[in-house]
Amino acid sequence: MNCFIKRGLVLFSLVIFLSIGNTVAAENGDELFPVYESIKPNIEFWKKVYSECTTSQVIIHDKRHLSLIYEIINIKGKDEPGAQKYNKNIVDKKKEHYSDMLKRLASGHKASSEEEKRIHGLFSENNLKHLLKEAHDNVRAQLGQKDRFMAGVIRSGSYIDEIKQILKSHAMPEDLAYLPHVESSFDYQAYSKAGAAGIWQFTNATGKRFLKIDYAVDERRDPILATHAAAKFLKENYKTLGSWPVALTAYNHGPQGMQRAVKEQGNYEKIFNNYKSRSFGFASRNFYAEFLAAREVAKNHRKYFGELNFDRPIKRINLEAPGNIDIEDLARHFNLSVRVLRGLNPAFREPIYLNQKYIPKGCTIHLPPDSVSKEMQASLKIPAQLLKGSQKPSHFYQVKKGDTANKIARKHNVRLQDLINANQLNSRAAIYIGQNLRIPVAGEKIAAASVKKEPVLKQEPVKKSSDTGKSVSPSSAGKADTPILPGIEGAEIVALPPPDSIEETVLINPAIVTGDFNVKKVMLVNGKSVGTIQVEPEESLGRYASWLQTSSQNIRTLNGFSASANIRVGQKIKIPLNNVSKETFEEKRYEYHKELEEDFFASYKVDRTDEYIIRGGDNLWSLCKEKFEIPFWLLKKYNPETDFSRLASRQKLIVPVVSKIGNGTGIN
Repeated sequence: MNCFIKRGLVLFSLVIFLSIGNTVAAENGDELFPVYESIKPNIEFWKKVYSECTTSQVIIHDKRHLSLIYEIINIKGKDEPGAQKYNKNIVDKKKEHYSDMLKRLASGHKASSEEEKRIHGLFSENNLKHLLKEAHDNVRAQLGQKDRFMAGVIRSGSYIDEIKQILKSHAMPEDLAYLPHVESSFDYQAYSKAGAAGIWQFTNATGKRFLKIDYAVDERRDPILATHAAAKFLKENYKTLGSWPVALTAYNHGPQGMQRAVKEQGNYEKIFNNYKSRSFGFASRNFYAEFLAAREVAKNHRKYFGELNFDRPIKRINLEAPGNIDIEDLARHFNLSVRVLRGLNPAFREPIYLNQKYIPKGCTIHLPPDSVSKEMQASLKIPAQLLKGSQKPSHFYQVKKGDTANKIARKHNVRLQDLINANQLNSRAAIYIGQNLRIPVAGEKIAAASVKKEPVLKQEPVKKSSDTGKSVSPSSAGKADTPILPGIEGAEIVALPPPDSIEETVLINPAIVTGDFNVKKVMLVNGKSVGTIQVEPEESLGRYASWLQTSSQNIRTLNGFSASANIRVGQKIKIPLNNVSKETFEEKRYEYHKELEEDFFASYKVDRTDEYIIRGGDNLWSLCKEKFEIPFWLLKKYNPETDFSRLASRQKLIVPVVSKIGNGTGIN
């Protein structure tokens, strides 16, 4: 009898396993993506955001209970004069207005005006007191997205069918093809403040698990290569977490974070209703509801937008680079323009087009089928004589006491003009001790006309104030001069010392990467080379291991770190140099930070700086992610002498306030 029971259990388990496999591969349906009763108000809210309210409208609402919409206000369009400042002011005032009103109502004030009665009537009588008590802290503004979403639906025509086929090939539900509407509105150049890139918005750390990401190529920006990566990542999440609502939320919140949530709450609906964590914020809690809303609007676009003319599907021939190759040599060989290659290969970063880097060996190259003959397609290859032996190196130089721009140019045998333009130095060629100047490579395109003239902000001396959010606008004297060739006198200005404190004037140049990337104190330990470095923002033991061609455990052992020990910015650690040279490690490290900063400043600009005074209970993670909404490296760039491991109450920070280039609404 027991034998039969055991066999029955085995068969039952097998049926369950096959059932789960079939569910993953199933076409789609609400059994895969259930609509829970508790999230319906949130789905309706996001449908309103995506299909009713445009980017000229802002919804003032409760961030916990999205059905509580206090008002929808009109703002200026991005191209209207003064839109950014006007919009920020009007939205801030509206949020403050409703917060004050809710606070009064919560304290027992009787609703007397028509507006107060309207707001009072939004709340259910059975939980009125409780909701009002917390509501004044939960007032939030959401920019409408109808025009952006519709543009994304149109753009999706280029790849949506191929994306669905890729998902199907990975046994994933095809409806996951609508997830990029939430992540990026199918904007192939999308880049977030947190450093996520492409239509699937992979961070550098997650993307590197599946894709090639370096200074020459970023495959996160290739919609097709990134879709294969997204399918693998989503499949991992589903296998680990067991349901699509939780697996999709993990796409935003992270698999480990959702494992903790499942362990505490058990299932998605309980997580949505009850889970509280410092990192499980508004975006994570709403991610699944946003996906369901986006899927509904995109699949039924005629209902919401009428007939649309979709972008035509992009057809390509794929070729793997057999070796390093110059982009211009590739264009000439296939009788194509570099412009055509740029349009088909979004993974190629700007250094390839500026002749700073070759297309690397093993990289996928997309070619237009109509410009390559059928005979050529059958044996598509690149002649060996066009291939380069090694990749072009990246050289940088850390400015030292006594240096001048002219002296550095002569030392590295480059033209002074090229050095100035490559680093967007001002008309005096002023440099500062500790800056990392990029040394141009032979044949690089760095004409003055091609240099981006982003403003270089100058921080005013901090005004004494106890106001924790006081805005300090940069003076006109602090803006970058148009790069021009200085006379010999200007180029001989001796490097200035870095500021001793944030009270001093600080010049911020977006073109110059901040940080100390050099290896110090190289010595032999047990017959092997060991160097010492200082940890910089956005670095990890895993990243060091990749650059050093070793394991994280080897670095932990060398430093006596436990398995759970974390490294901190400013900490000095030892690194093994037995597999790569000191110079190779420094180059990889510099390129990583250069890539981060170039990508950020290609999408965002610094509008002004604010002063913030540290309060008790502040922590760096929540300040950067939630309050300032900027990456840590950018905060450090504006506070170069601050020891962030020892922030103290009442300490002052200079905070750059950024906005997306091309989004002049002032509301993100």
